[in-house]
Amino acid sequence: MTHENYWRQLLRWLVDGVPDQVEPALTTERVEPGEGAILTANVVDPSFVELNDAAVTATVTAPDGTISDVPMSWDGEHAGQYQATIPTKAPGWYEAKIDATRAGKSVGSAVTHFRAAPGDAEYFDATMHAGTLRRIADETGGRFYEPANTATLADDLRYTGRGVTTVEEHELWHMPIVLLLLVGLLCAEWGYRRVVGLA
Repeated sequence: MTHENYWRQLLRWLVDGVPDQVEPALTTERVEPGEGAILTANVVDPSFVELNDAAVTATVTAPDGTISDVPMSWDGEHAGQYQATIPTKAPGWYEAKIDATRAGKSVGSAVTHFRAAPGDAEYFDATMHAGTLRRIADETGGRFYEPANTATLADDLRYTGRGVTTVEEHELWHMPIVLLLLVGLLCAEWGYRRVVGLA
């Protein structure tokens, strides 16, 4: 039975990682309460050919037990991939059961979960990046403050007019160098014409 067991085990290993006909996926497993969770499902037939004409529905169970049906539509870009935005209201765990049918026959179903809760990203790496702030201040013409030099902050918060363009018009006679240059050019042109006999 050695060879029989070997080939049987080999075939079992080959099909061990085969996905189901309906494979759900979430862009994130946690969203802020009130925001929508983007749910994606890959749908294939028994031959694992992507289906773009299936009817896919997500039955969502909210934390308070409320059940709602959200239709999922083909995203139009990836074969066999359907997408829907699941609305959330109250914080807690949400369950989404995805059912896919084609021509009135069931293709498959799958269940996934996600949670609506306030994010905690602000609590990670919550330190001042002085180098980055100094670079931004230098590139934008601002100033970088530390706790030791915030005493001048109130005086610095004044209107500087940065970025405002003012158009000023001055008569040429108010600029003697321009007037002298024009008179000199006229005299040079007249002198040249006298020398060559044109005047």
